[in-house]
Amino acid sequence: MEDLGSILRELGEKVPGCEFVSLVGKDGLTVFSHVVETKHDPGLVDAEVANIFNACRMAATGIGIKRQIELIWVTESNFFVIYPIGEDFFLYMMLGVERSNPGLARVELRRASKRVAEIISS
Repeated sequence: MEDLGSILRELGEKVPGCEFVSLVGKDGLTVFSHVVETKHDPGLVDAEVANIFNACRMAATGIGIKRQIELIWVTESNFFVIYPIGEDFFLYMMLGVERSNPGLARVELRRASKRVAEIISS
């Protein structure tokens, strides 16, 4: 059986430009994280991305959007690709803007989110 660590490690090493990948609870607490190379504190970023994720969920509910599938946030220095996992978690990757592949990150995160959901629900 797969474990969260191996899934996140594989994911982080597979996508060019990945700084880290994390599974986070909607409360902002890190469940598991794999760091490739970053100058940021992944735990702090996890908590702040949870704020963004939760705000987007509330906005979607407020305007009557059914379900959040994916969230992409682009800043001057980073890409964030975020996938909800059930009601209580999300999986995301932080990529640097140089030499990264956000398209591949989207595909691989979508695949990995299904594997992670199976582990969490069992």
